[in-house]
Amino acid sequence: LIAPPKIFQTRLHYLATDQKNKKILHDFLQTYIRERDDNIIVTELLVWLRINEPSIDADYIYGHIDFSFYFNNTLYVCDYKPLDKNFLRSLPQVCLYGLILEKMLNIPNLKIKCITFNQEQSWEFSPSILNTYVKEIIKKMQKFNPSVRMEWNQYIKFLLT
Repeated sequence: LIAPPKIFQTRLHYLATDQKNKKILHDFLQTYIRERDDNIIVTELLVWLRINEPSIDADYIYGHIDFSFYFNNTLYVCDYKPLDKNFLRSLPQVCLYGLILEKMLNIPNLKIKCITFNQEQSWEFSPSILNTYVKEIIKKMQKFNPSVRMEWNQYIKFLLT
């Protein structure tokens, strides 16, 4: 895989920056990576899972994975967060994508890892991190955004069963 720092060393990215924020645009980044890496499987993949749980006030959990690639017997779920300086807020979202994909594919022994990144850094983590740290993560998220609700906890419990 082309590592994020290598991607951003090219001058081409200036052709597709958001002039207001000076951030590389999603569409350009996805095309750029897809053209240079044979391990990329898909970009903008819609993942969803029907919820059959009365305690959850939703019919589906869903979202779009920016891109996914397969490398060294591991399926990676990648999400580009150009404006995030701290990836903590996106952790539940990206983990949910990984957990949804795991349930959708239902392949025994499939390893799934998540990556969230911006122009300067990246985090790689297992989607199951939410199983252990979900309450602490949500409490920290609430410091950034008090409107974050504990509903994340219900979705995660549903996906981990």
